Amino acid sequence: MMNDSAAVIAAVQRETLNDYLARWHAWTEPKPINGTDRQDDPAFRDAESYRGWETEDDLHDKHWFLFVMTTIDFIVTGDSRGQGAMESPYKDAILIQARNLHTGFNVWLSPRLPRDSMERARIVDEARAILARRMRSAGVDV
Repeated sequence: MMNDSAAVIAAVQRETLNDYLARWHAWTEPKPINGTDRQDDPAFRDAESYRGWETEDDLHDKHWFLFVMTTIDFIVTGDSRGQGAMESPYKDAILIQARNLHTGFNVWLSPRLPRDSMERARIVDEARAILARRMRSAGVDV
């Protein structure tokens, strides 16, 4: 009974991290709002939503999502000067895995990672463990 619950918890944590990584990859891609690049168009520069209203739950969800995405972004890539980023090859493993999870297919490989699939899987597992540990310390439950 104990092993079943531990396996379920591990599976939920794995899927939660997969979801966060897929969303993070999409979040890092610059996308226009309303067909216009909101940074270039003064009318949309401060726009946070395309809707005219939001509930408190919507605002909470949006701010939580932004917190999680910026947390992952800082842990993996660091700040604007590159300080605080994960070391290679762990950073490379997370970047490629996020891309694969976003596309839904495991087709992307990095030349910075080993060609041996067992060694590559070990590095990906270590990178995910590092990311999860740092996310927990930042306040994101994974």
